[in-house]
Amino acid sequence: MIFNRVMLVVWMPLLFLIAGSCIELGFERAQPLGKSNITDIPDSWKGHWLLEEEDTIIISDNFIGALKDSLQFSQKDSLIIRKQSGWYYLNIKRHTQSYWTLFCLQKKGDELFVLTPEIDEEDSTGLRPFDMHILYDHAGQIQSFVIDPEPSDWKKLLKSSFFSTYQLRRIK
Repeated sequence: MIFNRVMLVVWMPLLFLIAGSCIELGFERAQPLGKSNITDIPDSWKGHWLLEEEDTIIISDNFIGALKDSLQFSQKDSLIIRKQSGWYYLNIKRHTQSYWTLFCLQKKGDELFVLTPEIDEEDSTGLRPFDMHILYDHAGQIQSFVIDPEPSDWKKLLKSSFFSTYQLRRIK
């Protein structure tokens, strides 16, 4: 779907802006499980959003992008958007990855809150209740933890310390 390919342009730069030094927490399957895929972001989300004085994110009818950062993507990359309880879940799977990267978004007035899963290596013991495997880079360093939570675990996972919150505010 073309709309999804266009949307993919912003979320990977956003990941690099907000992820910092933590290890990525990925997912075997697009989240949350059991929810239908959607193709539209609400009109009220369209505009210019400032990410913690770092960059401006632009959302319009057929474009989403970051002013400072841009990355190239293959048509093989995938994006799935799902909605549950007022939250939008953007699941991105690059053709070079075996797992889904997740962004959880919720709009409140002129603020957009983004939850992104990330974890320090020493905190990984908290992932034991979930089916988990570890991916390593070429140097043998941990690249990501990948889990496959069941729907019954979803709310507990969202309330865990594995998600960092970032706030964007509307500027236009």
